[in-house]
Amino acid sequence: MAPETSPLLLMIPVVLFLVGIGMIYFGHRARARAKASARWPKVAGTITEARVEFRRRSKGGSRYIPQIRYTYDVAGQRHTGARLGFGNFERTREATAQADLAAYPVGSTTQVAYDPADPTLATLNTTTSGTLVLPGLGWAFALISLGVGTIVFGMR
Repeated sequence: MAPETSPLLLMIPVVLFLVGIGMIYFGHRARARAKASARWPKVAGTITEARVEFRRRSKGGSRYIPQIRYTYDVAGQRHTGARLGFGNFERTREATAQADLAAYPVGSTTQVAYDPADPTLATLNTTTSGTLVLPGLGWAFALISLGVGTIVFGMR
């Protein structure tokens, strides 16, 4: 007779699978928004802040995240944006994060793409670059969950 499998152990593949599905969903949503933003109207905007934020990870390592703020006007209404793009802009090297901001010095004028249905939703970068990272990781989680599930449920 096989030993009893812990209910917590049985939850591991389920949790991995759900996390994977969530990552796939949010990643594809970001990619769809990035594609849509390429067709959005553009207006002139002014960069008001551009800096790199340093974040130390709890499990070691660090990340550098470009932070940007800009103002732009749509139909006489002033808006403030903070989205560089819809992809993943976390970087492992500060120089790479600085390079992401190089085209946006404080005080400069740039093109801001905004959603005509919701002008508060805006971005500077309308490419899909970096939008496959999250769904790719999501598929990895989902596939790993199937392998872990096969092992765990095979132990029953």
